[in-house]
Amino acid sequence: MPRRHDGQPVENEERVAVAALRLSNRSEGASAGRFWSREVQSELAEIEPGAAVNDSTVNRVLNRLVDMGWMSAAWETADPGDRLSSKPRLYFRLTDEGRAAAKRIVAEKRRSLPLWALFPAEVLGEPTEDFLRASESSRARPRARR
Repeated sequence: MPRRHDGQPVENEERVAVAALRLSNRSEGASAGRFWSREVQSELAEIEPGAAVNDSTVNRVLNRLVDMGWMSAAWETADPGDRLSSKPRLYFRLTDEGRAAAKRIVAEKRRSLPLWALFPAEVLGEPTEDFLRASESSRARPRARR
C-alpha cells in the first residue's frame, strides 16, 4: 500500500496498531505486552470478521510500525521454561509512542469501528451473528431524506 504524502499511517497500519493495542491490554504475566504476528492476524479477524488479512501483509505492516517507532521487536522463545517451545519467534511490543498513536486512532475512528471492537472480548464476548447481520444491514440501508 502506498505511503501517504502527509506522513500519516495508511489504513492497514491503523488496523494493526489498534489490534496490537487490544492484545497488549489483554496480556498478563511474563508475556505482558508482547505478541507475535499470528496473534495480530487473529485479532484483526475478531475486530473485522470477513476482512481477511494474510500473514505476509501483517508482517510487512508490523515491520513498518517498527520503522515508524510505534513498536519494538525482539526474537524470543515462546515460553522460556518450556523446552518443547524453544523455537524463537519475533515478538512485538507497542512503544509509548505507538500506544498513544493507537489510542488516538481509536478515538478518531470510534464512530466507524464496530462498537464491540473497542472492548476486550472478555467484556462483551463474541459478537452474535444477529448483531453482525443487523450492523451490516443498517450500514447498507440508505437513510431516508427528510
